[in-house]
Amino acid sequence: MSVPSTPVTPVAPSYVFLSDGKQCQAHYTHYYDDGNIVFLVGDHVFRLFRSVLSRRSEVMKALFALPQPVSGVEPTLDGLPVIRLQDSMVDFAAFLDFIHPPSCPPGWATVPRWRALFGAFRIARKYGVDDIEIQALKGLEGVLPTTLETFERSTVYATLNAAVEVVNLSRELELEQFLPLAFYRLATLSAQNISSSQTMAVLCRLSRDDLVRLHVGRAAIQDALINQAYHMPDMNPHSWRCPGNRQCPRGGPTTVPLANKKNWTTLLQFPLEDLRLRVRNPSSYGDFCDECNGDLRKRVKLLQATLYTNLPLYFKLTD
Repeated sequence: MSVPSTPVTPVAPSYVFLSDGKQCQAHYTHYYDDGNIVFLVGDHVFRLFRSVLSRRSEVMKALFALPQPVSGVEPTLDGLPVIRLQDSMVDFAAFLDFIHPPSCPPGWATVPRWRALFGAFRIARKYGVDDIEIQALKGLEGVLPTTLETFERSTVYATLNAAVEVVNLSRELELEQFLPLAFYRLATLSAQNISSSQTMAVLCRLSRDDLVRLHVGRAAIQDALINQAYHMPDMNPHSWRCPGNRQCPRGGPTTVPLANKKNWTTLLQFPLEDLRLRVRNPSSYGDFCDECNGDLRKRVKLLQATLYTNLPLYFKLTD
């Protein structure tokens, strides 16, 4: 699909006039001079090909078969009837990108790729175009994180706004596989400045039930961390001795003090991320022997996997 991952500079718009004198903007990509069917979506005109759409969508085919309005009652363009759609222009254009892939990034694109894919999925489902619905879903699964590995590489949830929109769109389109990590990111990002009016304004775009789930889930994650991380050697070296009795911080109950407040704060705010760092380099959290480092890595991996697996439970997504 040719939807760009970053916004591009829009080209100068062109305009057409309908028979009723209304000036509308011709869509940058999907206005074809030889098209024989016209759609008005918002203030944008799409001029397309009836036969192509009819072959792809039985819903469109049935729409075209409806009696045409009496001449002079509804506007036309070059003698062609204008069909008004109550869809999002961006969603409709993203859907059409699958049917008529642009040869270059579309100049109208001002949304992230994942947002365009949600839009294409929405329109494909509405008009019964199963193959595009499947392609858009595969695209979403390649962009939105659904595993710990893809979450580590993803930059989708860089802002609260993005995470909230993913939750709301996933709810609307019944794509629940994207919810656990979206809720997790909301919980970690919002915790940094939960009392901010700006933060609350963004979070209030969630449904009331999902807002409750967010707060319940955040508390559940922190409770699980406190119960389990307390027994990790770098967080509480008093809890267990070095099995080899070597001269490392786990060699005795008074070798090192309890972990400092900063360690706990970071772990509680960004648990999956902090645990990932501990897996990669456990020695950075204490001067442990090799045997202790190996044990620490094993415990941290287990804790990280447990937290990730239980995200649907923490956020009550299975209710």
